[in-house]
Amino acid sequence: MTLEEMIDDIADIVNDPGYSSEDDILPFVNRAIIKIASRVLLPDLATSEVISTVAETVVTTDEDTGEVTESLAYNHRVLLPENFMRYLYRVEPEESSRQAIRFYKSPQDFLSDCRGDIGRLVTSVSAATMLAKYLLYVGTPKEPQLIRLHFYRKPDALVDLGDTPDYLPEFAHESIIHAACHRIYERIEDGIEGQKTNTLYYEQKFEQGIAELEKFAKLHAPRPPATVVRGEFL
Repeated sequence: MTLEEMIDDIADIVNDPGYSSEDDILPFVNRAIIKIASRVLLPDLATSEVISTVAETVVTTDEDTGEVTESLAYNHRVLLPENFMRYLYRVEPEESSRQAIRFYKSPQDFLSDCRGDIGRLVTSVSAATMLAKYLLYVGTPKEPQLIRLHFYRKPDALVDLGDTPDYLPEFAHESIIHAACHRIYERIEDGIEGQKTNTLYYEQKFEQGIAELEKFAKLHAPRPPATVVRGEFL
């Protein structure tokens, strides 16, 4: 289903002059896609990217002499890729010569087991976890190390009328329409006394679609060999 077809269907369902054009409806479509991707681990959004540990150059100036010196500050964290959305499920060294990296799903377990090693200079990262938008790791490589992260990326926004959400199976395109209609009807029926019939109807349709999509996602989920320790969940 193309973006144009989804917009036409939503406009026909809502049948409201305030939500009739591409400009009116497009934001609801893309928000619906984000909502779906935040609820279901879509197999086609599983990806991997390589990041590098870094050592920052710190410049200091002596207050008395004015002498400027430079030194390296070794980090124990690095930002996750910009396209990261959710569920970091595997961390591994990019170079085969490096040691395996123990990945903790639980930051609390990571800190409990590894706190004493954070900041220790080593040749290879030995353990890692995710905290907020960062990858935390131990120990700290003396030279930058390449690390491959496996995760689920943000879905591409639909922009042109011919665009299709090809990271979703065809049957799930209806869920985009249901989620968009739900949000639009929330606005239309806001302030109405009693049951908000259309809002509830499209919320229920969306949840039914999500249940079917979750079954599909579980059948087609990537199954790489995991290097995971305490705090694992499936």
